[in-house]
Amino acid sequence: MNTFLNALGTSAEHIPNTIEHRTAALRQLLTERKLLVVLDNVLDSAHVLPLLPAVSPCPVIVTSRRQLTKLTYGHGAERITVPVLPADDAQTLLRKRIGDRPEAAIAELAELCDRLPMALLIVGEHVHARSSVPIAHLVNDLRQTSRLLDAGQLGDDLTVSLRSVFSWSYRALSPSEARLLRLLGLHPTPRFSSHAAAAVTGYSLEATLHALDGLIGAHLVQQDEADRYSIHDTLHAFAADLADEPGAVTRMADWYLRSLSNTHQLLVHDDHPVPELPSATDTTPLTFTSENQALQWCMAERANLTAMTHLAAQHGLDEHVWRFAGCLGDLLDRSGDTHVQVQIHQSGWNAAARLDNRQATAGCLNNLGKAFIRLHLYDKAEQFLDLALPIFEEVGDVFGAAVCRHNLGTVYLERGDPHRAIDAYQQALARFVQIGHDWSEAHVHHRLGDCYRNLRNASAADKSYQLALALRTAINDQRGRGITLTALGQLHLEQDNIAAAVDFCQASLNIHRQTADQGNTAKALCTLASALIRQSPHQAVAQANAAVVIYRELSDPYEHTHALTVLASAYEAVGELGNALDTWYLALRSLDTLGDPRTADVELRIQNLRRAMSGIPGPRPDEAEIPTTQEN
Repeated sequence: MNTFLNALGTSAEHIPNTIEHRTAALRQLLTERKLLVVLDNVLDSAHVLPLLPAVSPCPVIVTSRRQLTKLTYGHGAERITVPVLPADDAQTLLRKRIGDRPEAAIAELAELCDRLPMALLIVGEHVHARSSVPIAHLVNDLRQTSRLLDAGQLGDDLTVSLRSVFSWSYRALSPSEARLLRLLGLHPTPRFSSHAAAAVTGYSLEATLHALDGLIGAHLVQQDEADRYSIHDTLHAFAADLADEPGAVTRMADWYLRSLSNTHQLLVHDDHPVPELPSATDTTPLTFTSENQALQWCMAERANLTAMTHLAAQHGLDEHVWRFAGCLGDLLDRSGDTHVQVQIHQSGWNAAARLDNRQATAGCLNNLGKAFIRLHLYDKAEQFLDLALPIFEEVGDVFGAAVCRHNLGTVYLERGDPHRAIDAYQQALARFVQIGHDWSEAHVHHRLGDCYRNLRNASAADKSYQLALALRTAINDQRGRGITLTALGQLHLEQDNIAAAVDFCQASLNIHRQTADQGNTAKALCTLASALIRQSPHQAVAQANAAVVIYRELSDPYEHTHALTVLASAYEAVGELGNALDTWYLALRSLDTLGDPRTADVELRIQNLRRAMSGIPGPRPDEAEIPTTQEN
């Protein structure tokens, strides 16, 4: 209060001795002036409350790193939280300090700063002070998290950096809040649930929620959904630098793995489960009462589960790593990038090999083979499956060996040798029937249907698909039912039974959407679009467009290209020849990249379409409306 009185012209000797008199004097001085009072960076409500009566004649802005709820609830203050800036505003703020630099560099700097106002100001000053350095070099330097945290320490104030700014807030936390923040730095991503936070700390859920409330109040954590929290990337890195409990990673790995294992038992109709790992910690995993509940959790935690697998590998938790890989296979089959699958199964294989666990090694090799089949890398797939099969036989795993033979059959089928595929499938089928494994038996019948379709034996294909569908219905394998219904749709489409094809595809789509199976959703959409081209081409365009988007997101260039060809045909059917031509060109470019022999067919389609368009006037469609392939 003395500072205010001095600033307003009261000499030291004339400042009253008591708080009451100083308050009255300051209030009188402020009544005579039109001022805005800013009380910056206050510790908490108690820090500022004694001053408020004195400055009450003026509007007052109070800034703090904490939510000043006492002022809001008890004194009618209006609380304003400064949010992360929108991308355009963040870039504008940077340009005001560093000038008009390349747009891509400005955009990346803004994202490196998480679009936090303070971070943008500090980084802007950091770049401005190095105006002779190419901005690309500075951006590359700031990608290193430690460099970003320490940027800004120049000139006559060495305390202005993100690290020091975060430290001010960190030092004001209670011990339990500070420990939670530190250990959140060990979480594999900046996004987490309250149960994951409880696992990393070992706190009870009630104590964890209380500590999270404190971090939210300090603007260090934000709550995004009912039980989803996040911390800004730079603050996550700051917390990681303070983390001092290596055992916290083991607690997290235990909790995530045991919770994932509980979902796996519900989602995969398989009596050959990934062996449970006895927990060395006292974490309590989540349990699930239905497939849908388990699936929802898996989808919400997919990024954390894959990141946790890599983190466990970095910390030498090999027993966790190969089990993570085994449990994640089904989830990543449904909605994951296949390249991520390869990385996860490679980590699992390495971990199992280090442990000299032969059965786990064979399982990871088999899963790698499956992932390479999805990538259409059949030589690599066969290589890993050929390594897995003798190990399964060596350890006496009849089921594992049969699964491996089934996957080798798929390699042969995809290479165009359905007769050899049938032989491999029938060997696998005999083993599955012998051990009474209905789930796997249904898989084989489905694949035999694919072989007979390839051989143009529609009757045998239909019989095999119907056997697969009956088994999958009997064991309530919804995901499998959806896959077989799509195959029946394809079979009927090839027989020109359009109405039946549409019915099968629509039934399969209902299931795929319930089971969050993105890849098979896109396959059903492509088949449905092909069936609708003649009878409802506008609907065909919509379905094919949706498939293109999904395959692009899944980074599946082969299926993405097929979806583009279906979309191009649908555009032709509705008379949108410009869109059709552009889409055919996109498909051609992708086929060239893949070295696919179908390029000649697509080139012919393009030539015929260009001739058809040669006499048609009018502007070309907006290219922004045309789906694009993903560039690697």
